[in-house]
Amino acid sequence: MIHVRRPPANKALPLTVRATMATRQKAVAQLGRGHPDIDRVWKNFRKTTVGELLADKLRALFRWKCAYCERVVTAGAIDHFYPKNQYPKRMFSWGNLLLCCMECNHAKGKTFHFLNGRPCFLDPTRDQPRECYLWDLQTGGMAPVPVAEHEERANFTRDELGLDADSLRIERAERVQNIIYFLLDVVKESPITDATKIKLRKSLTVELPYLGILDYLFHVPNHFTLLVDAARAKLPEIDTWLAAWA
Repeated sequence: MIHVRRPPANKALPLTVRATMATRQKAVAQLGRGHPDIDRVWKNFRKTTVGELLADKLRALFRWKCAYCERVVTAGAIDHFYPKNQYPKRMFSWGNLLLCCMECNHAKGKTFHFLNGRPCFLDPTRDQPRECYLWDLQTGGMAPVPVAEHEERANFTRDELGLDADSLRIERAERVQNIIYFLLDVVKESPITDATKIKLRKSLTVELPYLGILDYLFHVPNHFTLLVDAARAKLPEIDTWLAAWA
C-alpha cells in the first residue's frame, strides 16, 4: 500500500460527470442504511457512459493498481471506502471511491468498524502508509509500526485484506531484489551504462506494482540505506524518477 494523492473533484472530473454524480446523490439521499434499492442504483449507474468515465478516472488515478494491495488490475472494482449500503449518502462522493482488485473488494465486504472515532481500515488517499508499516526487504513481508496511533488500524487493514499473503510477499521481494541489483550496477559501473540507467528508470515507473515497499527502501533507514544513498549520489536522476510517485 502506498499513499495516492487524490485531486479535488473539480480538478479530476469533467463537469458533466460531477453534475451527474450530484444528481444521482440527491436521488438516493433519502435511502436508509441497507435499503434494497442501493445496489440496483449503483449497478445501473455503472452501466452508463458517465459511470464508465468515472471508472476510467479512477483507473488513471491509481495507475490501474488496487489501492490496497497494489496488484495491477485489468479492470478493477470501484470500492466505496465507506460502504454504500451503510453510507448511501456517500455513494457518489468522489472522495469515497477507490480502484480495487476483486480480492480486496470481496475481503473488505460491507462491514465497517471504527477505532477511537476513525475507520479501522486505512485509506491510502488520506492515510500515509509509510507511517504505518515496516517492511522486510528480503521477504516482502509487512508489519505494523509499533506506534499506538497507527498500529491497530495498520494491523486490521493488513489482516482483513490479506495484504501479507505469501503470493504478495514473494512478488514484493522480487521487486526489491531487482532494484537492489540495478543499484549495485550503478555503484559499480564507471561510467554508468545507458542500459543500467534505462533498466533502473523503467523499474521505478509509477505504473509498476508494489511501490509501497520501494518507498520504504528509498525513504526509511534500513540495511540497504548505504547502497541506496551511494547510488542516488552517483545517479541524481533517481530522485527525479522517484518524485513521480514517492
